[in-house]
Amino acid sequence: MTSGETFSAQVGELQCQKDSYLTTLAATVVSCEQEGEHFAVLLSDTIIFPTGGGQPNDLGTIDNVEIVDCQRRGLKCVHITKAPVEVGKQVQVKLDWARRFDHMQQHSGQHLISDLAEMHFNLDTFGWKMGNDTSFVEFKGPAAQSDLDKLEDIVNEFIRKSHQVTVEASKIHDENRPDTLPDDIKSGVLRNIAIGDIPFKPCCGTHVSQTSDIQAVKFLSTDKVRGGNTKVWFVAGHRVLKTMQQMLAREAELNAILTTAPDQFAERVKKLKEQNKGFMKDVKKLEKELKSLQVSANKA
Repeated sequence: MTSGETFSAQVGELQCQKDSYLTTLAATVVSCEQEGEHFAVLLSDTIIFPTGGGQPNDLGTIDNVEIVDCQRRGLKCVHITKAPVEVGKQVQVKLDWARRFDHMQQHSGQHLISDLAEMHFNLDTFGWKMGNDTSFVEFKGPAAQSDLDKLEDIVNEFIRKSHQVTVEASKIHDENRPDTLPDDIKSGVLRNIAIGDIPFKPCCGTHVSQTSDIQAVKFLSTDKVRGGNTKVWFVAGHRVLKTMQQMLAREAELNAILTTAPDQFAERVKKLKEQNKGFMKDVKKLEKELKSLQVSANKA
């Protein structure tokens, strides 16, 4: 075990939580311990966000040493690296900005979806999860498709108005500690986020500074789960464009296969299914005739 005497910033007061747009930071290595084939590194401060609050961890480098994971352990932010870094050395931390900004767009988008669903349709959020390609918000109870269609329009209109995103921090104590905090966090800093005139809600994650940075939100599909809850799959920001590009690529591929325009795909597939049913009936009929002929041949 190697460690120095420099103080390590706690989760809740990390530089990445104070300024989500920082992409580089000078910091001091507080400790570095080997864990299997990797190393657990503590820094005096960091712009690398650890997994938490439904948001995956950031990636980046410490003096060009690759960070493969970042974890919250109590109030410590632990960087998991491929190689050791020298304790006591001042290092340059660099953030994978594309990954971070994507996470900011999804996370801020989720807050808008949940907050506006509650305000306009009395839909309470049971939970959410950010995936690599798509994310979901799970609402308590059923949600009518007509309400979800309206919600999507309301969310995107709110985004276009470029509302400010405000973060406030305060010390955690018994009176203000929300039930949503992990059980092992009893002290430290509580962070709350407000978007426009939407009331503050607890959140430790990284967010955009104004809603226009979310760009857009698109609902993809819904699932009924947990005996009646509604899971809404969505993408936000650049993922909307990426999803559109993937859909257009699939459309072009289907166009070549079906030799018809996209607006006629469904009708074309229906006809092919009907034709296939007819072919299967013919095959069964021929198989029956063949079996009859084989029986007759055996008798002869």
